Amino acid sequence: GQISLTLWQEQINSVKIGDTIDVTGALYAWGAGATGRLGDGTTIDKSSPTLIPTGIAPSSWKIIASGFGINNGHTFAIRNSDSTLWAWGYNRIVNGQSSQYVDVSDATNRSSPIQITTTQDYSNAISDGYTVLGLKLNGSVWAWGYNIYGQLGQGDTINRSSPVQVMSGSFVSISAGYGNTSAAISTNGTLWTWGFNGVSGPLGTADTIYRSSPVQVAVQVGFSSVS
Repeated sequence: GQISLTLWQEQINSVKIGDTIDVTGALYAWGAGATGRLGDGTTIDKSSPTLIPTGIAPSSWKIIASGFGINNGHTFAIRNSDSTLWAWGYNRIVNGQSSQYVDVSDATNRSSPIQITTTQDYSNAISDGYTVLGLKLNGSVWAWGYNIYGQLGQGDTINRSSPVQVMSGSFVSISAGYGNTSAAISTNGTLWTWGFNGVSGPLGTADTIYRSSPVQVAVQVGFSSVS
């Protein structure tokens, strides 16, 4: 039968708009299904939460991140049992070069979850729909995807199809801003930014110069979260 609103609220453990993990670790999705971003094996829109039949055992998830965009949306999730990173949805970026977000074997969209790399060490992932940032258990920051403004932090503007390390050390929070800016906070509370830096100065560097490598914002410490 239909789940009551009260029961549904009690069972929710983690939520992003259009994606939800309940207390059992099961993954639900709803909304625009174009590009396969809902992960249910189809490209059909869903107007209510739908269980994602991942076929992955054990299919218990702890982190979800949805990239923006109806026509270029994708989703990333970290599996609870082994900290592996999985993705589905839109799988191609073009900026004078072809590159993939989800699966480097080709540029086909994926409507079901597939694993990204074989490493078992991710603690968080976030996407702005174009650029993806990953945080590993050892505190290092990784990035892949679109890089026109240097938002991958590699000192260049070349797109990447698979994760590349941005910074080592101990970081606790990451952000991939929709305006092609990236940010991270270290365990000592310092804030670092890189990428696009237009007239509003989103990098916080007191100028409008793009940065293709991370720079520390201000000199004070004590930052704890960035979004």
